[in-house]
Amino acid sequence: MLRSLLSKQFMEIFRSYFYDSKKNKPRSKAKMIFYFAFFAFLIIGVLGGMFTFLSLLLCGTFVSLGLGWFYYFLMGSLSILLGTFGSVFNTFQSLYLAKDNDLLLSMPIPVSTIMTARLLGVYLLGTMYSATALIPAIIVYCINTKWAIASIIGGISMLLFVTLFVFVLSCLLGFIVAKISTKIKNKSFVTVLVSLLFFGAYYFFYFKAQEYVSAILENALIYGDIVKNSAYPLYLFGRVGEGDAFSVMIFIAAVLLLCAAVFILISRSFVKIATSSGAAKSNTYKEKRAKQKGKVATLLSKEFSRLYSSSLYMLNSCLGILFIPALGIVFLLKGDLLLSAFSFFGEGSGIPLVLMAAILCMAMSMVDVGAPSVSLEGKNMWILQSLPVDMGDVITAKLFVQLFLTLIPTVFSLICIVIAAKFPIFDTVLFVISVLMFCLMMSLFDIFASIKFANLNYTNELVPIKQGLSVFLAIFGVWGMAIAFGGIYFAVAKYISVGWYFAASSAVFAAVSLILYKWIYGRGKEKLKTL
Repeated sequence: MLRSLLSKQFMEIFRSYFYDSKKNKPRSKAKMIFYFAFFAFLIIGVLGGMFTFLSLLLCGTFVSLGLGWFYYFLMGSLSILLGTFGSVFNTFQSLYLAKDNDLLLSMPIPVSTIMTARLLGVYLLGTMYSATALIPAIIVYCINTKWAIASIIGGISMLLFVTLFVFVLSCLLGFIVAKISTKIKNKSFVTVLVSLLFFGAYYFFYFKAQEYVSAILENALIYGDIVKNSAYPLYLFGRVGEGDAFSVMIFIAAVLLLCAAVFILISRSFVKIATSSGAAKSNTYKEKRAKQKGKVATLLSKEFSRLYSSSLYMLNSCLGILFIPALGIVFLLKGDLLLSAFSFFGEGSGIPLVLMAAILCMAMSMVDVGAPSVSLEGKNMWILQSLPVDMGDVITAKLFVQLFLTLIPTVFSLICIVIAAKFPIFDTVLFVISVLMFCLMMSLFDIFASIKFANLNYTNELVPIKQGLSVFLAIFGVWGMAIAFGGIYFAVAKYISVGWYFAASSAVFAAVSLILYKWIYGRGKEKLKTL
């Protein structure tokens, strides 16, 4: 039974590799092999290659200085971080939110067997991520120490300790997330916040990685002494990789005790959390006058509610809300530096201002809530069609959400750029008008793509949000428009001033917007009635 449950667990994790949800049928063997080969290439080739390069960069220096333990401390810490973040969300999802929890708990299967199968799935997934970082480090270290017996035993011990410790951390963090989820009603904003914090930390360390590696290599002896003297357990952790018998016994025994404690903790709360329906707030009825809303206001409220209820929708369609103002702040703080970099094209040519406009327009593509909005109606589209509302009002609500979420951060960024750029007033005013007209055109284009390439037949909302043709066109189509917007001026800069170029661009954007508007509220409106 345990083997069957574990097999089912991994079938669920890699379900998209075995089953085509869009066509509602299993994938062919050739496609399965291709998907798994591509996954292996990403994990082993790309991710493993990155850590292999880092290991080659660090290992020789540390071994020559007698700091093999510090090398293992760094690489072990990185593998723990990667493994924990790679499996923590799967812990919460597969252990507590599995859709078949109620079904399995109602069957004559011991709860301990169900929980063990799910925990083994968590362990194996965390091992996959942490081993991707640690195995290259172990191999590189063994090569540098000429495959000594102590190096091999230490590497195996380090791998065992790290994978078990990742398992413990993943289970504890998953347990904390599960306990919090039983206290809150709407989890979407929490999911988005945690994801953004993770992305922010990842990119911060990514861009600082070269600086950190250089500093560690230059001051390896100093940092090694600091860790050894002020954090002795971390020194012993690194000694595990070197094969020190005392360190190996202490850390392996400690992590096994932690595993037992975590198993007991989860076993006592598994059924309660897994069958919990979340926080429920009891309301006392109070008589009050209801406020009547107009049709568009009601539809608008529905669109925002749909957006806020899905963390997947917010994460994939609203990142530009953060990036667009960030661009403006960068221009405001580093405007002189950017203008000096753009001076390569010639001072006073106007190209720097055009490039700023093009970059800002490209960033707008990251706000594409309108592109999947029609497809997300799915099989409930008939409800809108049966209501006493005009389809034009439905379109207006979707368009307003797209415009609202794009226009506000764009205006903020424009204010920052205007303050930083200090260009002539005539050019600056037309620059602002041109960008705003591009924003209007892009919003209409997203709605056009959403109607034209609507897909109401799907089983997972990931399909319209990330894989739909409308989203593809909304992102890459806008990129193409923005690149053309900036690139054309390079060809005509000798013949037209930047101000008049912005004026001409605004006229083109307005004309395209008018064409899109007529199609959307004409043929598009009729198409919505028959979807």
